[in-house]
Formats: sequence, structure tokens, C-alpha cells
Amino acid sequence: MKFENLLFALRYPLVTMEYVYGKYYKKKSDRLRWHLTRSKVAYLKTRSSLAELFDCSLSMVSRAKDDLDSSRILKELSKISHQAKPPPLSFAEMTIVYLTVRLLKPVIAIETGTGRGFASSAILQALEDNNMGILYSIDIKHGSGDVIPQHLKHRFVQHIGSSKDMLPKLLKDLKKCNFFLHDSIHTYEYMMFEYECVYPYMNEGDILASHNVKFPPKGKTAFEEFARENTNNISSVFIYQNLGLMRIGQSH
Repeated sequence: MKFENLLFALRYPLVTMEYVYGKYYKKKSDRLRWHLTRSKVAYLKTRSSLAELFDCSLSMVSRAKDDLDSSRILKELSKISHQAKPPPLSFAEMTIVYLTVRLLKPVIAIETGTGRGFASSAILQALEDNNMGILYSIDIKHGSGDVIPQHLKHRFVQHIGSSKDMLPKLLKDLKKCNFFLHDSIHTYEYMMFEYECVYPYMNEGDILASHNVKFPPKGKTAFEEFARENTNNISSVFIYQNLGLMRIGQSH
């Protein structure tokens, strides 16, 4: 056992137990690794799942979480999130977004559906803590992103318009995308369009993320269907609450 892992085990015994003994829900027919965190200890499993997803130590995940706690940005945003319509990502989901961006260290991040800017703020705080990266955000409304802290806006570039119009143009200009978050119109057709649009611009290790991955609640969902259709090119899928992450694999 590595020394840093031993120190982590002593500091976080419950998390370590989940890592060692935790069970993942898998379909044997799938080549994907599905991490479906549905139990009461879901958040503890989340840390070990993220460590596996990014092939890093649990202590690295926990250090990133400590940085987030120190910033207090999500706690401040959670005080006003109940006023947002439609409701934004949950506090736990925003935490996962932050940790994902911290561990991935993207240079180019793109999101669709800025809204008031709750998810944007989590992404921007992670970029700021990484000391690298720009977030390109698409929304149809002027004035979106009003809760984004001023000190993070130097990493924020907003594009006003429909993602069906703006996303292909933006990707053509940027030529790549390291982290993508869908949070615009949650219909099967719209979600699938955005996934298929951004996917060719992503490389090994990049993350395609999406909110409302369980929509529609009955029947086929765009997120899981897209992952299964591209099994050969996606190494892992992680689902927490209503947030999903896909990691692009080697053969992409």
C-alpha cells in the first residue's frame, strides 16, 4: 500500500471501506463500467468511483473536495438555488461537476444551458483552482449567468442563441472540447443532438457530462442509449442522482 493511501485510510476510514467493499451495479452484457450510486452511502461511493474514473488516488479526490469547501462558493449558491426555475443541479451534483473538472483539468470546457449560472459557477471555480481553462457557455437568453461571481468571469465566454445553431459553429472554431456539460433542453432528440455534435471533437480521457440523464423517466434515455451505441469508444460511465459522466476511451 502506498504511504499516501495509508494516510488517507486512517483519515477517511468509511470512504476506504466503501472503496474496498462497495458494490457497483453492472450489466454483464455491457463492456462499459456503470457506477450507479443509489444507496444511502452514495456520496462515499462517489469519491471512490471518481478515483477509479480518473485513475487517481482517493486522497487526490479528497484534497479537491477540501479546496471546494474552503472556497464556500457552492454553499453560498445553495442558499439561493431554491429560487431558480427550473431548479438547477443539486448541491451534490454541483460538487461532482466541480470535482470532475478539477481532476480532468480541461483547457476547453463547454456547457449548454447557462440558466442562472449555478453549474457554470462550479465549473469556473474548478478552472480557477486549476489555474487554467476557459468555459464557453451557450444560452438563448440575454442576462443568463447572473449568479456567477465576478472574480470568475475572466474564464467565462458566453454565446447567446440556440445550441442547435451555436454549438456546431463553436466546435468548428475551437476544434476540440475536453469537458462538455449538457443542461439545455431535456428532450431525447435535443440531448442526442448535442451528444452527437460534441463527441467527434473529444479525445481519450475527455468527459461528456449531462444533466437530466434519467429523462424520460420511463422508456429509453438519450444518455444511456448514446453510451451503449458507442461502447467501443467509451471507457466508463458514472451516474449520480440525475447527473451522468462518460469518459472517452482509447479507440475514439
